[in-house]
Amino acid sequence: MAEDRLHHDFTIGITDDITHLSLPVKTQIDAEPSSRLRALFYGLGADGTVSANKNTIKIIGENTDLHAQGYFVYDSKKSGGTTVSHLRIDQHPVEAPYLIEQAEFIACHQFQFINKLEMVERAAPQATLLLNSPHSAENVWQYLPREVQQQIIDKQLSMYVIDAVSLARELGLKNRINTIMQAGFFALSEMMPTEQALEKLNQAIEQSYSKRGPAIVEANQKAVAATVARIEQVTIPSTVTSTFSRPAVVSERAPDLVKHVSAMMMADKGDLLPVSAFPVDGTWPTATSQWEKRNIAQEIPVWEEDLCTQCNICTLVCPHAAIRAKAVNADDLADAPEGFKVTEYKQRDFKGQQYTSKFHHRTVRAVISVPWLALQVIKTTQAVRPSTCNQKLNTLKAKVKTTSTSLNYLSLLASILSESMLVAVNCYNPCLSSLVHVLAVAKPHISSYSPNCLVIVC
Repeated sequence: MAEDRLHHDFTIGITDDITHLSLPVKTQIDAEPSSRLRALFYGLGADGTVSANKNTIKIIGENTDLHAQGYFVYDSKKSGGTTVSHLRIDQHPVEAPYLIEQAEFIACHQFQFINKLEMVERAAPQATLLLNSPHSAENVWQYLPREVQQQIIDKQLSMYVIDAVSLARELGLKNRINTIMQAGFFALSEMMPTEQALEKLNQAIEQSYSKRGPAIVEANQKAVAATVARIEQVTIPSTVTSTFSRPAVVSERAPDLVKHVSAMMMADKGDLLPVSAFPVDGTWPTATSQWEKRNIAQEIPVWEEDLCTQCNICTLVCPHAAIRAKAVNADDLADAPEGFKVTEYKQRDFKGQQYTSKFHHRTVRAVISVPWLALQVIKTTQAVRPSTCNQKLNTLKAKVKTTSTSLNYLSLLASILSESMLVAVNCYNPCLSSLVHVLAVAKPHISSYSPNCLVIVC
């Protein structure tokens, strides 16, 4: 409207640098009343954060004269992804159909988000920050990046910490920290008298968890009672003391699209991307998730060689295909680093060799059940040429059931996959043909063997 000509076709909220029909938004306008409490809650999908905040809205709306509103932003991964809850609480009806830009209360339910997301940048001056931290109030300051420390000092934030994960595990709640962080919000926000708020919260817990049994209800109510005593206020220094900054969202080795587009989305800045940043034909390259290192695990698994039965099932069922079992000669371990775990290999096929199981970072291209592949090839070939191949294939099928290692399966498959049989497979089952092709191409990259599968790594 400030320009000389009117735009009949335009967009707001995106940067359309292709058609140039988007109107620039020069400044953020904060038109919300000072009586309103705006709160942001950063959680992990399936940790209960969203459910807890919906309960909070219900408790405040039903037990006070206050008005409450909530918007919930989900990561595309949902379970295990990032969730952001936007809550507004006011004495007057809330009419704000947009997300919160500045908040008087910010809760970070996962400590690792401090190094990844710009949360404190969205805090209003003199806001309250509640951080779920494994570090105490005396030590947590040294684990914050320089950017976060500077924002806390400049905005004069009040910072509180609680080790919600440890408390949840003490009470048998595993990683469900939602009740603890919800009680922390009521204790610090003072939207209701603390005793009244905790009493209503206990009633909501009974309604929400009664179907799961009295033990779960009691554990959550104990968490509410323990939360207030566990919250610690952090003394904020006057200067920045951190020796590190926020790390890059993705590695420098990542492709350009990942560095310039995916990284912005991972940092919760996807709305800032211009239209020209996206592929013009709408396609998206595959294998880009390997560059997203979320580091959301609370614990790191350790291989216990004394307890391991060497069944190798872990290599097969690991959802990230990160566990690799190796059989190596003792001579090859001469230069192994101190503390490298190995044990005697128990099976006969690699007798005398050493066995180790490690967590690996390389990309797994395929996990193939070799017996399944062999039997599928036999079955397919029998269906196509039953008269010519039956006797030979029945013999091979018997071998499949008695063969003990994937190494032997490879030689067995070589005898199965003659030229004529491959032609039959191609005609009858293209999907199986693709697997056979993968197996043939991947022979040099086979790195893990078990009685049931082989893992192909590139």
